[in-house]
Amino acid sequence: LDNNATGKKYIVLLTDGENNEGKSPEEIFRMINESNEKTGDFKTQLYIIAFDTDKNNFKGLEKLGANVSEAKSVEALVKEMNKNTNLILEKMPE
Repeated sequence: LDNNATGKKYIVLLTDGENNEGKSPEEIFRMINESNEKTGDFKTQLYIIAFDTDKNNFKGLEKLGANVSEAKSVEALVKEMNKNTNLILEKMPE
């Protein structure tokens, strides 16, 4: 992320629920938020779509402020992607 940026940031994460390597998602999201605080930037909004996995696996990220939804089918995935896109667009200044 650009350390000189000021403005709202959004991440839409589509996941199968498997952390294959590296730091935990909670640790990464904490680091992003700490970076936002240090630069005086807005907090990054995280939208997680748990595809074909239980959204309860993401309680730690929810506690950090993430918005978590789940999709068990392709149709549900399309619906959740549209819902999250609309939530983000509603927050955008005109």
